[in-house]
Amino acid sequence: MNRYIFTQQHRDNLPWWNGTWLPQTVPSEAHVQVQLPSKPIHWVPDLGAGCQPSPLAGLVPTWLLPLRATVDLLGTGTLPNAGRISGTTEISVFDYRVAGVGIAALCLRPEPAVSDPTLLGFPPGTPPFFVLTLIVGVPQLGLP
Repeated sequence: MNRYIFTQQHRDNLPWWNGTWLPQTVPSEAHVQVQLPSKPIHWVPDLGAGCQPSPLAGLVPTWLLPLRATVDLLGTGTLPNAGRISGTTEISVFDYRVAGVGIAALCLRPEPAVSDPTLLGFPPGTPPFFVLTLIVGVPQLGLP
């Protein structure tokens, strides 16, 4: 099975998308991996009600919005990262399985919480947490 790998550069609605952001699409039963710079940052998966997809600005058909794909955390790990991303010494790895048809959100929050996103390796002026919105089991969308 293919593995779909996302990093801090793939999270939702970053400024350089200039209003053209669309969620990524993956097939049902996809193995999705998120890799984020860590140590001293500690990332915690958020699978609760507070983990919501990013607003989609009318780019997803209305029939899809109420459908939610399932998200299962398969495991976590780390990779060495010395010297690659300033201020961090590891990459935290989070493996998920997404299944069904609909929207899925993968959320990770730093612990302890920080207010400055640059401490997380994120651009200034962006939210200090990670959200990746996926469309599961639906073919790739295109810009109008």
